[in-house]
Amino acid sequence: MASNPCGVNGALHSAPDKTQLTASGDVSVMRNIFPTDTDEVTIEKTSGTGKEKKVEKFIRKVKEAVREFVIACNEEKSAKEKKDDAANAIREYVKKIRDGNAYTGDYQKTYRVCGIVAKSGQQYGASSAHVDRCTCPKKETDIAAIKKLVGTKFFNEHFERELTIAIKKEVLENKDLRKELTILLLKHFGVEGIKKYFVKEEVWTIKIGMDKAQYELKNEVRQELLTLIKFYADKVDDATFDPKNTL
Repeated sequence: MASNPCGVNGALHSAPDKTQLTASGDVSVMRNIFPTDTDEVTIEKTSGTGKEKKVEKFIRKVKEAVREFVIACNEEKSAKEKKDDAANAIREYVKKIRDGNAYTGDYQKTYRVCGIVAKSGQQYGASSAHVDRCTCPKKETDIAAIKKLVGTKFFNEHFERELTIAIKKEVLENKDLRKELTILLLKHFGVEGIKKYFVKEEVWTIKIGMDKAQYELKNEVRQELLTLIKFYADKVDDATFDPKNTL
């Protein structure tokens, strides 16, 4: 079979080339292609590295590739939903264990939850790691409430103001002002220059270590604090292992 210059073999180039419309009648940014049963392409697959690197070429039927891709996407979506549901269950279980242990002075950031033993002898396991990152409210009234709740000492140890500056919207939207700003930045600018071009904003942030420090608070205080700040979800990973390789 002769090969077309674009690398696609088959009757593709005799297919109709029509503009597609959306349901609302607008011109779509997408155009349909209907490959024939014989349309095919050659793809490369690389395996290994260095001297072991190997490149293999495969001929793929386009229609078959579309079918496999769509099926894989659907399976991937279904698998992601199952994975997310399972991860949430593991997070919730570990949270209860971690909270309970932490209040006895035994804080542990990461736990491995062991499941059943596979037929291969491998021990199914999933790790759940506490992420030392959480949101912080922007309203000063919320910040004041947190300070009152946890006390000045704890607050000062774990919260801090962070200064940020951003270019004013009117500067970004004005070509002459942007050019003027570029020239100034290439040189240097003083306080007055910052006032002209930048918006100053101060936000409260939470320092590293809050994941463990929260347990210094009484549980009822900590629970109320968690209504004002929100920790990122635990990072859950596959931690399956071979029991024969453990002590």
